[in-house]
Order: sequence, then structure tokens, then C-alpha cells
Amino acid sequence: MYCRFIPYEKRIEEIVSNALKDFNSEVNLTEFVSKLDLSSLEPLLLREYENDFHFRFNPVSMAKAIILKKLKGMKSFEELYDYLESHPDEVKLLGFNSRLPSRRTLSYFYNERISVDVKRIIDAFARISREMMFKKGLIPDVDLSYQHDDNVSERTLRRRKRRYIENLIKFLKENLIHQLPIELKRNSVYTKEDLLNLLLHMAITNDFAENGSRTFGRLSSDTLLYHLRKLRVEEVIESFDRIIDWTYNIARRVIPEFFDMKLDVAIDVTDWLYYGEWDDYVIGTQPKRGTHKAYKFMTICIVENGIRFTLKALPLKTMSERYRVFEELLRFALERIKINRVYLDRGFYDLEYIRILRRLGLNFIIQAQKSIGIRKVIDENKDKKVIIVKDYEIVRKRKPVGRERVNLFIVPHRVNKDDVSCFVTNLDVDCESKALEYAELFRKRWGIETSFRVEGDFRPRTTSKNISVRVFYFLFSVAMYNLWILLNLCVGLRFKSKIPEKPIITAKMFIKEMIDKNIIG
Repeated sequence: MYCRFIPYEKRIEEIVSNALKDFNSEVNLTEFVSKLDLSSLEPLLLREYENDFHFRFNPVSMAKAIILKKLKGMKSFEELYDYLESHPDEVKLLGFNSRLPSRRTLSYFYNERISVDVKRIIDAFARISREMMFKKGLIPDVDLSYQHDDNVSERTLRRRKRRYIENLIKFLKENLIHQLPIELKRNSVYTKEDLLNLLLHMAITNDFAENGSRTFGRLSSDTLLYHLRKLRVEEVIESFDRIIDWTYNIARRVIPEFFDMKLDVAIDVTDWLYYGEWDDYVIGTQPKRGTHKAYKFMTICIVENGIRFTLKALPLKTMSERYRVFEELLRFALERIKINRVYLDRGFYDLEYIRILRRLGLNFIIQAQKSIGIRKVIDENKDKKVIIVKDYEIVRKRKPVGRERVNLFIVPHRVNKDDVSCFVTNLDVDCESKALEYAELFRKRWGIETSFRVEGDFRPRTTSKNISVRVFYFLFSVAMYNLWILLNLCVGLRFKSKIPEKPIITAKMFIKEMIDKNIIG
């Protein structure tokens, strides 16, 4: 029968898929609901109303209104009624030809008039619709904009702010749940939300899976690690790319004018220290905290104040593939933003990196190592405060040999007055003031260091040698960091009408709120 739960889920998925095929990136929820083919539900609804001659409203339109309420996350029928009353065009889209049902009629329809089976079908339509939107990377038209109202009291403003933050965190968590690369069977005792909550708990306590599962007390560490170990590295990267892209698209929707500008980015390599035996993806690094081994991840990050999104992160299997990964990150970013300048630390002072940047037509500033050639330049210009050398030649004598010309500028160190900072760039450096300006701009690169530090707050600890677990934990921390940046961005714009320079909501508080917001059940 249609009212038995498992069999009709496939049919609902087909109906939802057909309704979504006309949407590319953003979904107008009322338009989407209006496209849902509920003809198979109509006989059930009409059967329940066959002896009722007083009901004036089409029960299918009523069912669509209930689905819309659930998709928009409305908590009451009064909220649904107020929304529809202020959007008369959407009332017609839902199929109400005469007039809008009252709040009481809407509530009575759902709570008293329809059967449990029909409620389950309506609930399934809303749930499956959300899942398919998130999996396809489609953005529901959730209200993220805000016209500041100076006429409300401080108490009302605080209440609105609190409610907005709660709804937004719930929305972000729901997206994360549906896009996590973990598949559970229908008869699973646990849900993806249970697994996510454990991951969040491990992050906030900076703990391992075993200890986290004991203190969290809902599912075992073996359950979590079993699902993570089954994943392929490529599958994990692909899934988190979708999550990061979805987050970026939400931010772009909130402030499109910002992302239409040219933006500064930085690329860096972060080490996740490792204390075990040599294995795949384990690479040698500078001795630190009792080890010289690490898993290495290269990331590209927007380094503008208040909007330090990490666009992509990739693990390095060996150091020999660093150039390929570097170019892949830049190409990925160029598909999404216009790059103004690329900032790189002295680890990227390398002929091949410069060639890749030039091949892609990008401007760059790289902190240079004090090579023999640069030390010679410093010694020859001891009397100068700022040193500028145009067409300075970088030479690589080892195979493959090569030469590249760049502009070299050397400025006083910001802290140590007896030292200097050296940079190379393809930008025109025609005077001392320009050199000092570029050196000051390079400080933006420290934004990526801040990102690494905060992402560490979102990363569970592990001693696992399984690379899928390691990559999952690292990319999970990147995704959580981006969601935290997005949350602060939305709250700042909505209630302060500006991009916040400092976080309004701390990382720890964000994680706690994510755990507390239940999506399922």
C-alpha cells in the first residue's frame, strides 16, 4: 500500500527529483513545493474528506503548505500564516484560488484531520526534499538578509538575534549531515547526526574517538572508526569539496559584491605531527615536539579580514607531488574567485612555483630565503634602508636547471631591527614606499596561520595510521572552520550591518550549539 513507509520512499525520491531538475544553484522553496506532483497523495486526502461538505480548501494545497512550513523550518502555524499572508503570489503558487486558510485551519488540518500515515508521507516529502537539495549542493532560499530595525527594543533585538543564530546553526548542521560521506543502512541503530555529534564532541574536548565516545555516551568509537575506515581518500576529498563549495556559495549569496572583487589568497603547508612508523602519506619534517614525521596538507585560503575562507585542502602523499597539488589548488580557486595576489612563505621560494604562477597569469609576493645571491645583495647595499633589485635572477643549478627573473625587495624586519625581510614578486616595485607597502600587505598571509590555528580547535585527535581517517578529520576541521566563518559573517551583516573584524560567536560556542541543535527526531 502507498501508506506503508519504506516502499513509497522511492516514489517520493522520483517526485522530488523531477521537481528539482529546473533549479541550478538556489531553490525557491515555494516554487519547488508547487512543482511537487502530489496526485498519488490526493486520493488518500479526499477519502478522509469525502463526508465533509464544509471544508473549503483543496487538501493537496494544504499538504503543500505543510511541506513548505517544514522546509522553511517554521516552528508554528502562526509563522506559516504570517509568511503566506505577506506573500500573496506564493499563496497562488500553492494552489489556493480563493483565499488563504486561517492559522487555526492550517493547524487543525495537520493535527486533527489527516491520518498518521498521511502525516508520515508529508514528513517524508520534507525530509527527502532537504536531503536531495543538500546532496545536489542546492541552496534553499533561507532568509539570510536583514534590514536593520532601529525601532525595536534591545530586548527584542536580542531575542531576534538568538532565534536567527539558532535557525542558522540548525540549517548549517543539516547541510553538513546530508553531505557527510558516510552511508548508513536503513536499519542502522545510529543516525548520521549521532556520528556528527560525536565528532563535534571530540573536537570541543580535543579528544580521541575512544575517550570521546565514553564521555559523550551515545555510540562507540568502533562504530565511528568502522565507517571512516571504509571510505576512500578520493571519496572523502570529493565530499568535503562539495561541503566547502556549498558554504562558499552561501557566503557569495549573502555578499555577492565582495566576491565579485579581486581577492588576496595565500597557500601554505600545514604539518599534522605523527609519532609512529613510516607509512604512506607520512613525510619528513623539521624536528618538533619529539618527532620529525608528519602528515602534510596544502591549503589555499582567502585572506581578507572577516572572510578567511579555506577554498580547498589536499593531502601530500610525497613531497615530489607538491607542484601538482599547488597548481591544482590555484586552478580550483580560479574557477570560483578572481585572484588579486598570491602570498607565499619562504617554503615556496622555488623556481617551479614561480613558473606555475606565471603560467596562470597571477601576481605574487613570496618571502625569499636568504640565499647566497641575496646575502650578496644585502652586503653590497648596507647603507640602504630599503633595497630594490629589478630583474633579479633566480638560478637553479641542479637538474632540471632553470632561470627566472623577478623583482627583489628587502625591507627592515618589523621586530628585529638588526635583521631584514626579503621578498620576490612579479609586481612593479619602483620606489621604497611601494616596497614597504607590499611588505605590509604580505602580513595578510598570517591570516592563513590563524586559519590553521582555529581549524585545530575543530579537529578530533587520533593515532590512527589509516589515511582515510586522517584526511576525514583534517577536512572535517576545515569544513567546520568555514561554517563558523559563515555564521559570524551572516550574524555580523544582519545585526551590525558590516563584516565583523572579530568573531561574534567563538569557535567553542559554535561547536556546543551545533551539538545542542537536534535535526532528526
